[in-house]
Amino acid sequence: MGQGGILIRRNNPARSMLAGLTMIIVVMVAGWLFYGRPDAPSGGSTETPVQAPTAVTGEASDVANNDIAADSPYLLDHLPFKEEEVLAITAGGNGKNARIPAERQFVLLESLRYTDMKSALAGPMPAASRKPIVLQFKLADTHYELTYDLTSNAFEYQGKYYYADDRVLLLMQGLFREREELASLDALLEQARVEQEKETSVDPDAAPAAPLDGEAAQVDGLDFDGWEQRLAESPPEEIVWAKPFYDDGTGQVKEARLFKDGVLELNRMIVFTRPDHQCAAGVKTGISTDDVTKKLGTKALKLESRWSYKVGDYFRFHVYFMDGKVKYLALSQPL
Repeated sequence: MGQGGILIRRNNPARSMLAGLTMIIVVMVAGWLFYGRPDAPSGGSTETPVQAPTAVTGEASDVANNDIAADSPYLLDHLPFKEEEVLAITAGGNGKNARIPAERQFVLLESLRYTDMKSALAGPMPAASRKPIVLQFKLADTHYELTYDLTSNAFEYQGKYYYADDRVLLLMQGLFREREELASLDALLEQARVEQEKETSVDPDAAPAAPLDGEAAQVDGLDFDGWEQRLAESPPEEIVWAKPFYDDGTGQVKEARLFKDGVLELNRMIVFTRPDHQCAAGVKTGISTDDVTKKLGTKALKLESRWSYKVGDYFRFHVYFMDGKVKYLALSQPL
């Protein structure tokens, strides 16, 4: 109590400082409420916007194209796009750049769709033997890159390799011509496919082809099964080269193989590239279309580049033409 009975309140420095800090905080909060945080982007949002990348790669991206990717065994489900979103596909590497024809994009997309990441898994690929091809999938506002190895016919994804199917093998060999035998065959197979699609009058189920006698359609006295067994028993030194591929129908990894005698073994197809091999009627590579007609008759499913003959209920014997001459004989096994 001071003089004259007047109560005198003494100044407290700590309390004054606390009051000052409180006033500063109140002013800052009010400013944030009206104008936003100083470090926030304009527009009122306090969330940092997510920018779509201009390019993502198979090794860098962890974004899958749907919510079931974690449980799906198929490679495409782990990629950040769907088949219908792909506008174009290009391929570059091995000294060449190529655009995948629009009508063949389905070959790559279907292979990715049915590549089982467990059963198609490949072992480590020696760096010295790799021939990487960068596949670029163009989407609406970005693109995605996935590496394909030409040597092993395998897709690379997050440091692991997965074998592609035999159609991808033929497509990529046709574009980059690592193995000329596969490249030339791919060109004729694709030509025949396009011809059959355009030739609306050709209906394989209604074709006027009378079945050939089983022996007439044999090559060197063997049908498809006989050749498959013979090739399986061939010693390794008879194989010129082998290329792996994944058969999604059986879930197995198989090999396309070229043998020294010119026999090319593919998936459910055996191709004869030299005149050393002929059918019982004498059809072989190098003879003309007229000679084939004389030897086998006219009852065939005929395209410009391929004549197919029934054996039983299925077309199992095929003759491929280039420049009016027989280029290949082939035996096939129906699905």
